Amino acid sequence: MSSKKSINGAVLFLVLILVLGNAVFGGLYVYEKFSKEEIKEQSDSKNMDEKEENKKLDIDSKMVEDLYSSIPTFEGLVDHKSVYQNKLINVGNFESEYLRSFAFSKLDIDKISKEPVKVLNDDGELVDIVDENWFSFDAKILQDKMLELYNNKIEDGSFEVSYAASASYEDGKYQFGVGGTGSYYSYSVRNIDSAYETEDELVIEDKFLYVLYGSLNDDGNYSIEIYDTSDKKNMIYKENTDESILSINVLNSYINKNLSKMKKYKHVFKKNTKGNYYWVSTEPIV
Repeated sequence: MSSKKSINGAVLFLVLILVLGNAVFGGLYVYEKFSKEEIKEQSDSKNMDEKEENKKLDIDSKMVEDLYSSIPTFEGLVDHKSVYQNKLINVGNFESEYLRSFAFSKLDIDKISKEPVKVLNDDGELVDIVDENWFSFDAKILQDKMLELYNNKIEDGSFEVSYAASASYEDGKYQFGVGGTGSYYSYSVRNIDSAYETEDELVIEDKFLYVLYGSLNDDGNYSIEIYDTSDKKNMIYKENTDESILSINVLNSYINKNLSKMKKYKHVFKKNTKGNYYWVSTEPIV
């Protein structure tokens, strides 16, 4: 009799353990499940709040258009890469020559103080000339423009302006001159998708194509190449044609065929100590 009572007691004890275990582990499971759902809901809510905090901007506003025009890009210079590349580009890893060249393109040449340069005339004599094609100017003028555009001091040095123009640097002065030509050209196709402000930066998102065209072929035909980056890492279209690619209508017909292949990019701007935005970085949107 005593033995039966002991067995029954042991069985009852095991049953109680099982019941309590199910209750505890069931509770932990429910707690964990609801905790995960709560964390997910909080994360989703936070993302929604962040999106709501972003101030959407009118892409046709003067502010957005002015900032968009301050993103370093080049027209006509085939060997110049712009900031549209397959990686994040900023002042730290973008070539200084290109930063100088772009800043020069943003100067109001008619208003800067010009000094004469020595040029050979038709008689082979060195003469002083100062006009729209030949002049020198103080390097501080370009430094001030680069500080405005990049919020950084960029080292001085020579740079190309176009196929036919360049600027050399010496002793605190830049000398600008025109001469030469080219038969191959570049063109950037850019369209803004959106623009918005966050608490500490402004973002512009757009689409981009890089077009090279000209008459490089031995057979005299014209060539057009289209890429989705300015460093020409990914060609999306190539064509040889006897049509004059230099005709804007013909060129546009080839570009229009590839607009659906435009690559998306994100451009970030921050404010300087004066409260003015400057370009910080550009990167592809994956």
